[in-house]
Amino acid sequence: THEAHIDKEDDQIQDQSDETTTVEAEAEIKPQNEMIQVVSMDDTEKQQFLETIASLESQLMQREEQLASKSDQITSLTLQSEAETAKLRQVITETKDEAKKRILRAKERVEEMQTKLTDAVRRADAAGGSNQEQSDIINALRAEGEQ
Repeated sequence: THEAHIDKEDDQIQDQSDETTTVEAEAEIKPQNEMIQVVSMDDTEKQQFLETIASLESQLMQREEQLASKSDQITSLTLQSEAETAKLRQVITETKDEAKKRILRAKERVEEMQTKLTDAVRRADAAGGSNQEQSDIINALRAEGEQ
């Protein structure tokens, strides 16, 4: 029985050894098959990656061109805005200067009128007394003219 037990263990070891050999053999075949697939996948993947990189580079160039264009537009609009602002400030300055001149002319006219009025009042006072006296004389003359 002891020998039978040893024979059984030898058979189990042999079976395990056969299984291991079969698994090892399959493992050797499988990686070679996978390597073939991986190599062919690598070429395909490399091609896809190269195409993707080329596409991304193209998109990047387009974006850079768009950004450069937008930058030029912004610069142009900024310069245009600054020019318009300067022009408007010049118009404001000219308008203020014109307003100051008009105000000075108006003040001069008011002063002239004030001077003329003062002179007229003096002459009237010298000629016939007060304004009330002049009004009374005018009313009396009108009353005579109506009769």
